[in-house]
Amino acid sequence: MDVEEYKSICNRPDAFERGVLEASERELLSRHLPSALRLQEILRSATVSKPLLHNGGKHTDYFLVTLNVSEAEQIAGYLLDAEAGAVGRDGETTPQASHFGSLVDAWTRYIDFCEGTTD
Repeated sequence: MDVEEYKSICNRPDAFERGVLEASERELLSRHLPSALRLQEILRSATVSKPLLHNGGKHTDYFLVTLNVSEAEQIAGYLLDAEAGAVGRDGETTPQASHFGSLVDAWTRYIDFCEGTTD
């Protein structure tokens, strides 16, 4: 695979970085075990092939996600609950709320992609 093809695949909404999947899975372990187990399956699957001269390690892995919309909506919903629970008492965003917000954004992009509402 060449660099341009790799970048193109990794920029797709259905390509998730290992860190996003792992962070989502960690949170779902306490909120919804079936979703966490589904993400563990993805993390055990094959990664997107990297170009020959790629220097990144395991932390730079990408996975193509093929969950159905309802599974993805469920994951996004649990992460949205986590985000809301992490907001400060005065309603200000905390670093933890921001972290969960970025996970929700990734899942929302995926949902939009699956529904054909984005490119």
